[in-house]
Amino acid sequence: MSQTVKMHIQYIDGTAQQFEWDAQPEGTESANIVSHLQKMLHEDNVLLDMGEKLVILQKQNIKSIEITPVPTKLPGTTIHGVRGVE
Repeated sequence: MSQTVKMHIQYIDGTAQQFEWDAQPEGTESANIVSHLQKMLHEDNVLLDMGEKLVILQKQNIKSIEITPVPTKLPGTTIHGVRGVE
């Protein structure tokens, strides 16, 4: 049984969207979400293949992106064990 990956996008206008997909099997290139995210940081748009349509989101309109569960492999620049405070 594959795990579901969820992505929550918060936009600068205060709206939000949530997307989900089935995680790819370990060891496949498409399973490395961190690699995809790092490449995406250098692009102007986020492209989402939704089967029947391609959604293009302009990064300039995105405030934050949250991915759950946390990928098992993270870049070396990741700060681990962080907690949010009010």
